[in-house]
Amino acid sequence: MSIYCLTVPSWETFPGLVHAFLGRTGGESAPPYASLNLSYRVGDDLSRVKENWCQVKKTLGIHAEKVTLMRQVHGNRVLTVSEAGEKEAGEGDAMITDRPDVFLGILTADCVPILLVEPQRQVVAAIHAGWRGTLHGVIEQTLTRLQEGYGIAPSALYAALGPAIEGCCYEVGSEIYTRIMTRWGQLARPAWRVTDGRYYLDLRTLHTALLQHLGLSPAQILRVGPCTGCHTDRFFSHRKEAGKTGRQASIIGWYRHA
Repeated sequence: MSIYCLTVPSWETFPGLVHAFLGRTGGESAPPYASLNLSYRVGDDLSRVKENWCQVKKTLGIHAEKVTLMRQVHGNRVLTVSEAGEKEAGEGDAMITDRPDVFLGILTADCVPILLVEPQRQVVAAIHAGWRGTLHGVIEQTLTRLQEGYGIAPSALYAALGPAIEGCCYEVGSEIYTRIMTRWGQLARPAWRVTDGRYYLDLRTLHTALLQHLGLSPAQILRVGPCTGCHTDRFFSHRKEAGKTGRQASIIGWYRHA
């Protein structure tokens, strides 16, 4: 089975941009990590994970490069990646770069991978956004860093929100509902479905509302791919697979190798 890969068609007009939201198929890992697990930290055979990465980079045409990852902790720290070839940028939940041949990678299995592009300056960012990181302000911190560090206004950004668990599958406790509604009020209301005292959160709806509130144009915010909980044949889902599963990757960077 081939590697399952989603892209944003309108982003194909940005010369040199490499981006992808990967699924779980087309790799070498055995169950419960079958088959394109890209995390070295979930208990999978490390040699198989390495081979999976080789196949991914070959598929994306960046086989000679490294993809920079983070130690994701559901916080709001934003890392700047300045050198090509870094295997891990450190502990954080968002990365930014304006350097050529630097490819940023987010690992998820229900949380939302958010890729940001500013095509004129060729700046990109990648955000790992679950409910905890979102509540801690990882999206706001990333946009602030882009504005303060690179002079990029939110209105200049394009955003793509990759496959993630949706409200149909993501039940959370009432305390999470209270915390999110206390912070954002009516802005967050469309992200919730409340039925018989049970709370269901659609993270991508919440993130879309936040991005618009922070200044991105609605036309430049796209939702890519389905619910990971509904489609465990194509995506890893921590919730639906009781925590014993792999991680898919979302990758972005500018390829300007001579």
